[in-house]
Amino acid sequence: MKEKLNNLEKTILLILLFSKNELYETDFILYDLIFLINYQTDKLNINDFEFHSYGIYSKKVSDALFKLIEKNYIELDDDILILTYKSKKIIPFLLENTDKELLESIKENVNLFNDLNLFEILTYLYYKYPEYFNNIKRLKIIEKNKEKLALNLYKKNKISLNALSEILNIPIEKTINLLKEKNLI
Repeated sequence: MKEKLNNLEKTILLILLFSKNELYETDFILYDLIFLINYQTDKLNINDFEFHSYGIYSKKVSDALFKLIEKNYIELDDDILILTYKSKKIIPFLLENTDKELLESIKENVNLFNDLNLFEILTYLYYKYPEYFNNIKRLKIIEKNKEKLALNLYKKNKISLNALSEILNIPIEKTINLLKEKNLI
């Protein structure tokens, strides 16, 4: 491999590889994933995350994404980010030469998000990292639909019983009763 990719560029390519969902150029989900990976590891060193009205953004991530597009590792098809033949050729190299902690974090977080919709992702992030999500417009929708969204996360095994109880702000006993009422246990 002649061109050297940095950890952020590798991360973007590996997210696209592991993701079951289509990721869009304008999609905040890619930024959400990178935020989580950056938060969990010290491998990306991104410190310019901004929390806009509809989600997380980083100019550093945006620049890396467009660099990968310019270098023909990613192409856009109706705004959907797609790995090119060039990137697919280097996947074995990436898998072998990406830091193991970073690789595990990428896999874990992509797997976490694979079957979640945007509101479920925002709910997960909002309750897991509330200090970052004070000014996101969609929080009103999340708060209004908190029970439904939290129960969906629980049904999909994305959060524990304790986390569900915490999100709903009710004791474990009441959470268990609610799960029984909903035929979830």
